[in-house]
Amino acid sequence: MFGGVFSDSLYFLGHDEGPAFDFLTQWRVSLSVDQDSKLGTDPHLFTAPDPSHAVLVLTQGGTASYHMLNHSPNGWVMSAPHTAPLDGACLGRSGRPVLLYGSNDTFLKADAGTAPHRLPAKDIGHCSASANALLTQEFTGSTDDGAHTLSRLLDRSGRVRWERTDTGIHSGDLDPNTGLVALSADTGVVVLDSRGTPTARIAGAADAQFVRPGCLIVLTPDRHITTRCIRPQSSSSRTFQ
Repeated sequence: MFGGVFSDSLYFLGHDEGPAFDFLTQWRVSLSVDQDSKLGTDPHLFTAPDPSHAVLVLTQGGTASYHMLNHSPNGWVMSAPHTAPLDGACLGRSGRPVLLYGSNDTFLKADAGTAPHRLPAKDIGHCSASANALLTQEFTGSTDDGAHTLSRLLDRSGRVRWERTDTGIHSGDLDPNTGLVALSADTGVVVLDSRGTPTARIAGAADAQFVRPGCLIVLTPDRHITTRCIRPQSSSSRTFQ
């Protein structure tokens, strides 16, 4: 599971852990009693690709905060709340690295035992993570210039490896195994390597996400779903099979 509203995520995790999630069930019930139209409570859970770590983002009692969750031998453990107005998060396997983002602030926690440090990026609307890289995307739009998506690939320290701007609002995906990035655009999907070099294109595709190393599930404009895998043919070229 890769993140979503907390009520849906709780259903999944609660069935996985049984009694280990009793405290979260009780907390969710108390939250539903406490929330009203003025508080704007909207919990979201963002999980690592493996069932090891997660970030719970919420507003409770008028205060925005987040909790770190980790999976111990005895079940899931929730941290104390950290006060910060966040919109979302993305995590690599084993919960590292972790990118926490909001409208005005972005923080990167690279390793266990280290404090998050601030990144200059703002207005991130989507991100995905692998062990050594993070894909961030900013969505902008105006009546004069239209809508655009600014995509950046960061290394583990937060340094920008490459960035590009595409027309329209489109989400991308980072393969945690190969480091390839799939970006949707108005003309289809382009796949880039860690240097930002296009390695393959899927003309006309509406969206694509990695489902296993080097392989994408692709949505066509007529709502058909296919799977495309990248097969290296040489050190400088890749194609689809």
